[in-house]
Amino acid sequence: MRLFVVAAILVGTALPAHGQTRLHADGAVGIAGDPQSPTPVHLGGTTWSSRLAVGADVSRRLAVEVEVAFTGDIDADPYQYRPSLDRRVDVETHGRRTVLSVLLKARAGVIEPLVGLGYARSTVRSHATFTDSGTDYFDSTRNVNGIALVSGLDIAAPVSPRLAIVPTFRVYIIERGDTPVFGNTASAGPVVFLAGLGVRVHF
Repeated sequence: MRLFVVAAILVGTALPAHGQTRLHADGAVGIAGDPQSPTPVHLGGTTWSSRLAVGADVSRRLAVEVEVAFTGDIDADPYQYRPSLDRRVDVETHGRRTVLSVLLKARAGVIEPLVGLGYARSTVRSHATFTDSGTDYFDSTRNVNGIALVSGLDIAAPVSPRLAIVPTFRVYIIERGDTPVFGNTASAGPVVFLAGLGVRVHF
């Protein structure tokens, strides 16, 4: 979290140094891939994603952005366990991600490679019911926060001086710190991929 705050401060001090900063806003939708986690409950798969960003050109070949990315639910295979000798429980598990990032972009024509640092929030929800009756046994929600290293690529194809179509790709490598030993049978994995198509509007 300290690294994220430092990056945000550096971006804020860099912007006024360029007298003709040009602002823009991005939005994109697409798919997210979350490889299966190594925990006993293999949470992973593909789902929808969305991305919103605001940014500014600090030179002809350099820009900065603040971006938030969301994913839909990813699912784990249902599993069963026995809370007692005579009862059996069915458990369903779902997870989703939110990542807030500060990005630095280089520009080579329409190609825009990028790197950045983000704050990632992973949410894992479990719902359990008794197998024989279908009645609820428990609901639980666990949130894990961490730092994300971000890399990716945008391709900004202009359709007018103020509008561009932007295919986009992101890779998030998430460091979550220490996770609980007890009860941590389901946890989101350390890597997320996002691919999508969006638009950019210049102001």
